Amino acid sequence: MKTIVTIHFGSFDEVGGALFEEIAAIYPEGARTNAHGVQVFDSQMPQEDERNTQIFDLLRRYDCTPDPGTMPGKHDFLMRIERSYSKRDLEQCRYLSPYFTRTFGFDERLPSGLLSKDAAKIKPKSDIGGGWGMAVLISERIRAAVEEGAFRGAKLQPIELYGAGAKKLSGQFWELTSEIVLPPLSDRNVFLSARGPSRLLDRDAPEPSVLREGIDFPEALFAIPELHYRAKDLASIPPFDIALTYENFGLNAPHTVFSQTFYQFCVLHKLTIGWAPVQIDKD
Repeated sequence: MKTIVTIHFGSFDEVGGALFEEIAAIYPEGARTNAHGVQVFDSQMPQEDERNTQIFDLLRRYDCTPDPGTMPGKHDFLMRIERSYSKRDLEQCRYLSPYFTRTFGFDERLPSGLLSKDAAKIKPKSDIGGGWGMAVLISERIRAAVEEGAFRGAKLQPIELYGAGAKKLSGQFWELTSEIVLPPLSDRNVFLSARGPSRLLDRDAPEPSVLREGIDFPEALFAIPELHYRAKDLASIPPFDIALTYENFGLNAPHTVFSQTFYQFCVLHKLTIGWAPVQIDKD
């Protein structure tokens, strides 16, 4: 696994002091004056490079706050920590958390519990899609293969489409979900408010939230956070290949967790999915 830390800051005029000179002394190649005469700073280094911590501590000393978004405000610095996993990393995991390149638009739930989607957002040639706190959709092309796989916990539900193209795509996509609900995440994962200034939320709070692996550097701002479970908690539920998180995410819906068996199925069928290991902690 490789982990890269990216930091951007461009509010030196507002902060004042000697911040620009101090940060340039740590990472001179990242400090520059742009075409508009504004001083900016950019760095990108492996996580283990001690200069990341030096830069972070310096910015915090000037009361600057890390922000994962793309439009940081005054005194905010943009920060992303991105992991890249090798094939071996993923093959050694018991469970994995997916992230998708295609979301198929927003989810809507009907009173019946079935998923309703705008047909215009469906990509007809895609075989799988979803997102954080969003349902997982699979195509009719691989539905039979999923059923043949007899994946533990798997549940297939029809979806209802509306809008342009709904009739043409009717019956071509299914929701892949589960009746198995995982235990709560360990305390290694925390929830921050997605509305305005970041603040800790209870995991049962109905307010939209952002998942983090901690609240301080370097854990707070992983681009794709890993889910953490206590081993004793997972031992309390039956074995599964597909399950839903206890917590809701993003659009107030659970995330889906898959087993190594289902991961290998996706590799075999060349399904385009990004994966992050699910961490099983001993304590």
